[in-house]
Amino acid sequence: MTEQPHSESPQNRQSLLSWLAVPRPTMVKVALGLLTIEALAVIAYTVWGIADIVMGKVEYWAVSLALVACTALAGWLLVAITRGIGDRSPWVRGPALTIQILMVLVGVSMLQASLPAIGIPVLAFGALTFVVLCLPAVSNYIGFRELKQD
Repeated sequence: MTEQPHSESPQNRQSLLSWLAVPRPTMVKVALGLLTIEALAVIAYTVWGIADIVMGKVEYWAVSLALVACTALAGWLLVAITRGIGDRSPWVRGPALTIQILMVLVGVSMLQASLPAIGIPVLAFGALTFVVLCLPAVSNYIGFRELKQD
C-alpha cells in the first residue's frame, strides 16, 4: 500500500501548541501577534454582521450579506497569512502588505467621515503592522529576497 503524497501522516501534522513553540525572531512574533489581533477583529465583525442579519437589524439585506461575505473572506485570508508567516512562506508578503495598505485607507476614510474613534486606531494599527512586516528580520524569516540587478 503506497501512501499518497497529499495525505497527512502523523509526522506532518502539527498541533497549534507545537506551531506556537517554534522559535522565531522577536519581530516575527510581533508580526504574528498583530496579524492575529487583526484576524480576530475581522472575525468578530463578521459574527456581529451575521447576528444583525439574523435579528433583522439590517436595512439593506444584499449590502449586509456582501459585507459579511467580504469580512469572512478577509478573516480567512488574515488567518492564512498569519499561518504562512509562521511557516515561512514567501507568498504571504504581498497579501499581508496589501491588507495593511487597505487598513490605512479605511482609517483615513473614517477620519474623513468624522469618526476619529474608529479611524485613528485602524490607521495606526495598519501603519504599525505595515512597518513591522517590512522589517528585515520579518522579510528574511519568510524568505523574501530583494531583486538584484546584474
